[in-house]
Amino acid sequence: MQTLKSFFSRSLDVISPSRCLCCGLSACGEGLPVCSDCIGEFYRLLNTACTACGREIGGCECDGAALAFLFWYAPGDAHRMISYIKNAADLRYARFFAELLALRIRVLHKRDFDAVTFVPRRKRGIRIAGYDQARLIAEEIAPLLGVECIAMLKRHGSREQKLLSAAERRQTMEKRYSVIPDSINNKDGNIFKRVLLIDDICTTGATINACSTLLRKAGIKQVIPAVIAKTQKKEGWMTGG
Repeated sequence: MQTLKSFFSRSLDVISPSRCLCCGLSACGEGLPVCSDCIGEFYRLLNTACTACGREIGGCECDGAALAFLFWYAPGDAHRMISYIKNAADLRYARFFAELLALRIRVLHKRDFDAVTFVPRRKRGIRIAGYDQARLIAEEIAPLLGVECIAMLKRHGSREQKLLSAAERRQTMEKRYSVIPDSINNKDGNIFKRVLLIDDICTTGATINACSTLLRKAGIKQVIPAVIAKTQKKEGWMTGG
């Protein structure tokens, strides 16, 4: 909590006043993209414990190894913030969340990375929004971690993931992506050993798991995933991507 507060104080000069991420109104005068009425709820989102294991976001391992993410994906503010990241013309939102996520990554993963890559967006989504949100986040995180952002994966097909069931996603996922030849090699021609894989959201986990598997099969020893938001595995909330 203190780390995040410290980050907020340093970031006030990074983002000029913009629409509040939570309520859609003007942000506070200092420049934080969350207004004074919503800042308490925003802190709560960033520090909500897992309902299954009771651990804080940074320590939940209900789906295996700890996944670096900022908040749980659920109806309301969290859903709206992901929408801003995917579709907002103001790309400073992506930069803001990238810096927060870089803090979480440093807390969870003490070892350095060789490179940062990302799960590519559908071509249609890029045409509509004008950008690939996961790529933007990865490009902002990479210099903060002192490494390059490299496009290692290519996406095939255009069907939206939210139109597929969890089982369908798992069955089709490895055919939906492929590794770009030579992208996983460093300047010396050796395969990267440890890569950070960025996406905006993890719901069923099918996408990020499939992409991680493809990169490992290509020869990368460790693929560490990180996302902005993650869906809790609980009954009654249908996942979306």
